[in-house]
Amino acid sequence: MSLIEYSHKNYQKLMKEAEIYNGNNNCYFCPDCKRYVPKKDSSQPCLFCGSTKWNLESPLVNEIIDTGKLKEYMFETYKACIEPFTNFEMQHWKNGKFFHRILPATIKIDKEHSYYHFKDMELWCVSHHGIGGYFLSFCLKWTEIYTYQGGKEINYPPKVKFLTVKVSHEESGGDFDDEFYFNLTWETLLKEGHHACQLWYNGVDYHTEKKKDICVWIHSCCEAMDKYDDKFSGCLYSEQLNKGDFTHLMTVLNDFTLIPRYWGYEY
Repeated sequence: MSLIEYSHKNYQKLMKEAEIYNGNNNCYFCPDCKRYVPKKDSSQPCLFCGSTKWNLESPLVNEIIDTGKLKEYMFETYKACIEPFTNFEMQHWKNGKFFHRILPATIKIDKEHSYYHFKDMELWCVSHHGIGGYFLSFCLKWTEIYTYQGGKEINYPPKVKFLTVKVSHEESGGDFDDEFYFNLTWETLLKEGHHACQLWYNGVDYHTEKKKDICVWIHSCCEAMDKYDDKFSGCLYSEQLNKGDFTHLMTVLNDFTLIPRYWGYEY
């Protein structure tokens, strides 16, 4: 068997041709090259590295408490399941949509603190449309810039943060779809930065049918993390664990594995 040289283009082509959404192939996580790879049977070697070792479920199933493994899983999910799939604005999958948006411009968040601004904001999203409402998983990336006295600017390493938004049909305040919530989240993040925690929009009260302002929460699944060439540096604080953000984080990471699995899905 001849191996395939990894590149973003080759990966996209391979996942599209695999037609996992049609049942033509399954999707497995290779623990050696850290990618989700299509194959007919689990005994087949990895198409990229030739490994025959496979973790058929979560790569964290045996070491879920190891924070080093968690950060590795976060980074590999980001690298293998998001970064190659950035040449689209929106795509459909069987139960929702994939969104991607990027803005290279430099933006100032707080006019009172003009020394802080950011650029290269990039947002990925996987949406689900369930019986109860919409569920959106986000990965946000940006670069922070600080201006010191004398006008010197320092660009810090890119930062990454995982977020989630859940909207029940009863609480939605009207007939809004996942594209509406994605666009609203994007616009809110551009105005408020990664600290944004609420989405506000005009809707209708579910019980009285009167117009009112609707608020939906943006849940942070982790702290803002620094992204280096081959790793993330970040943490989850005890208060986040107490709020259940660890569960949100694992749900978001799992959602992003759907991007390669349903790449090329014909809606």
